[in-house]
Amino acid sequence: MGQRANLILVRNGSYELYYSHWCANTLPRDLFWGPEETLSFIEGQQPAEGWLDDRWAEGGVIMDMDHQVLLWYGGEDIMYDIPLRRQLFALMQPLWSGWELRWAKAGIVDMAMYLHYPLEHVRSLEYTTELTSLIEPEPKDGFIRIIASIVFPNGEVRIFPLSGTFDEYLLAGPSSFIQAISPASGQPELRVAEWSEDFPDQGFHLDTRCRSLDIWYAGDDSDIITHVKKCWPDWTVTDLADQYEVQSVLTGNAVIFSPQSQSKLISQLQEMLLYSASSSPVNSIKLFADYYEKAGREVEVNPLALIDHPQGVAFNTREDKFKFALSQAMLNQDCDEALNYNATGSFHDTVRIFAKYAEKDWLSSSSQQSWLMHMQAFFLYMEALLYIGQVQDVEKTQLDLYKKMHTEGTKRFGYINSSSVLLQLVEGSLLLFQPHCNTEQVMRTLGPLLEREQLKPEHKFKITYYMALANIQDGNFVDAKAKLAEGMETKEPFWIRKLQKLNDSIEEYENPQSVLLKGKKGKRPLFVELARGEQWVGATSLSPDGSLTAVMYMDGWLKLFRTADGDEIAAFSDSVSLFQEEKATNMSLVFSPDGHFLAVGLGVGIVKIYDVQKLTLHAEHLHPGLDWEQLERNAYYHEYTYVQFSITGKYMVIVPTAEDYDPQGDDGYPIPLYYGTFYVIDFSTGEVVLEHSYKERKIGAIMFSPDERLIAVGMFGKEVVVWDIQCQKTIVERDDFVWLGLADCIGMTQTLAFTVHSDKLVYASKNAKLTVVDFLGEGWSHSVAFEHNYVTCALYVDSKDYIIAAKYAHYKPVIITRWKIGDPKEEVLFIGSPYVVKEFFVDEAHDELWISSTSTAELRKYSTGELVRKWTPYSWWYSYGVIYNSISVSSQAGMVAISYQEGIRIGRSRNF
Repeated sequence: MGQRANLILVRNGSYELYYSHWCANTLPRDLFWGPEETLSFIEGQQPAEGWLDDRWAEGGVIMDMDHQVLLWYGGEDIMYDIPLRRQLFALMQPLWSGWELRWAKAGIVDMAMYLHYPLEHVRSLEYTTELTSLIEPEPKDGFIRIIASIVFPNGEVRIFPLSGTFDEYLLAGPSSFIQAISPASGQPELRVAEWSEDFPDQGFHLDTRCRSLDIWYAGDDSDIITHVKKCWPDWTVTDLADQYEVQSVLTGNAVIFSPQSQSKLISQLQEMLLYSASSSPVNSIKLFADYYEKAGREVEVNPLALIDHPQGVAFNTREDKFKFALSQAMLNQDCDEALNYNATGSFHDTVRIFAKYAEKDWLSSSSQQSWLMHMQAFFLYMEALLYIGQVQDVEKTQLDLYKKMHTEGTKRFGYINSSSVLLQLVEGSLLLFQPHCNTEQVMRTLGPLLEREQLKPEHKFKITYYMALANIQDGNFVDAKAKLAEGMETKEPFWIRKLQKLNDSIEEYENPQSVLLKGKKGKRPLFVELARGEQWVGATSLSPDGSLTAVMYMDGWLKLFRTADGDEIAAFSDSVSLFQEEKATNMSLVFSPDGHFLAVGLGVGIVKIYDVQKLTLHAEHLHPGLDWEQLERNAYYHEYTYVQFSITGKYMVIVPTAEDYDPQGDDGYPIPLYYGTFYVIDFSTGEVVLEHSYKERKIGAIMFSPDERLIAVGMFGKEVVVWDIQCQKTIVERDDFVWLGLADCIGMTQTLAFTVHSDKLVYASKNAKLTVVDFLGEGWSHSVAFEHNYVTCALYVDSKDYIIAAKYAHYKPVIITRWKIGDPKEEVLFIGSPYVVKEFFVDEAHDELWISSTSTAELRKYSTGELVRKWTPYSWWYSYGVIYNSISVSSQAGMVAISYQEGIRIGRSRNF
């Protein structure tokens, strides 16, 4: 008598072997309650010297504490009832948080394989069979244990409910078995519940055409299949373990299994775990022995049969643990159902499932696994709410609760990557459901997630989908297509439809005629891409009429493209050697006002003029033309030559400068003289008509007057000087020019401007002021004071003497304001995010205000400041660092060119 079991503890790389004479059938009740209780139970059993074999071992368990694996089998209630065992495992898992629960499908042999114990020491059973001449299926309500399905050579499928065990039939081999069973005795289809109240514990599907045999079973029979394979040579024999559902699939649903309802299974387990504990078998043994001894008979009792150490978990504890396990299992089930509903787009059903949960339910996690399950479930709930239009509920209520769940869980259980991913995925997707989507914020929220390790495929899919959707909402079909081309895959019907819709949008953009044929109005693209090269773009410039786009790459190649179709019309390699020798790193490009010439400023004082009509190098200027040895110390300042034309192209001014040199910084060296030098050149003759150097100064702004008589020069933190070009004399000198102190504004800036009649100069001055100088009134001037710490980082004066100024302070929103000269009343056009405005461009006729910064271009209505379009790489992809782009605006053509990695993107204010 007995229910023998081996119990094994694995810790610190070795194992301890125990024996129990009575726990094989009670193992479900013994192990259910969690690691702590199970450890105590195992350690309370008898230490053993040797293993049981497959003849004597009726149950067993390995508790691997090193790898948190529980491998076990046993229990007369669950050994042969697959649905009941699955429900038991589902209830156990919350109590075994972080552990992997496994069923030992080969019993003690599985345990030996797990620990690499010699299998010959645990194998003793021999399997043989003798088939009767004819196999008779069981009648309805017979003793049915096996469901056999056979595809005969003619393709006919027959189902046979059988008694016994599968080895009794299959060890006979294919020839004997097939001869012993008649197709006529089988059923064309079979609903198992109509034939037996008990769920079968074994089954197999045999296909004679493809010579395949698939076997499933409930118990510890896996080792038998090794013997079956030997008896079925040249057949494909598959061990399905407990996956009985496969048989339904293989028979085309000719076999229909109907397990008990979940509620009945839970009731059965509740009875088994809480109320069915029996008295000790030791007492029964003693009673039997005493009875027979009194009757004068000799009784010999195995000493081990008189030892029993049952699980000692108190009833109240068991009751509490069962309630918790049940609540977690139900949440897991709800989560599984919600996954299926969301996958098909049945979001109302998901909301119905989770609407019953209160805040205390969501915050009731008692373990890390429970917390993660709650996070997953709540994510599905919010996803469903968004797709049924409950955006405000998510934004105002549910998201705060989700953040609270994440914060409290992180404090209690530590940081878990998947929890953080879910939270950011909700935050990023929510942005896309709002009336005015901030696509830049979408990229900043979701983009970093793609860099995470061990990102789940379904999360990666949704992250990429939402980023592509943000692109399309922004009119950016180029980057949306690139994202969708990254191998996005899903099997969920809802997301397949959503993905197809994105692809349709891209196809409509690429084939606008198809949109017209369908009678649809296509979305206006944010930009078109052209001029993609092999190197990143260093600088770009649009011709005044927008017909040409000039691009210089970081390897020194200069190319000209026709903007309308992107065709390359010229390429110049004469500057490549300067870049190869590291004598040039940065550059500036500018077209002449008539668009006939392109000036390229390189190194220090190197200016090349290209004739874009003849496609030839027209002229070259070297001012000052220093040797490389003189420049080497300043190489890391990113030196280049700034070039500007006067309004008609009569003059050109050259300023050797550096993008990253701050004149206020004290590096122990004097400011290079050429940083404070400018050269005014008569463009038609190439002669220098005005040249001046300011010692210990760096020119930060320079501007021709509209009448081409004057040129104003501003030196950071020092003087602002106005020169009469022809007379070569200064007419105004002041000592209050601004020093911006901004990393993005220590190169050339747009911080001074003339009025349209050239009678006044407006410039950014020290002490948070904007100063206007009137040349006609003997140098009359007045200043406009800003709030404390604000400076003007860019300004422009329109045809009606209105000043447009960008007021900037560190970490504060930029303020774009407008004044009428002579009127102190300030009009705030708009307040933007904390960024540095580099330049303004105004087209009053079209009511357009163009704004460029380090990496972004904006188009706004000049009259109101209302945003019309925005071109920002931060809305295209995600970047960890600051993105630096070359931006060129042609307000005349209503166009912007913005570099992006190896390409140029052309945006328009008017129709493409």
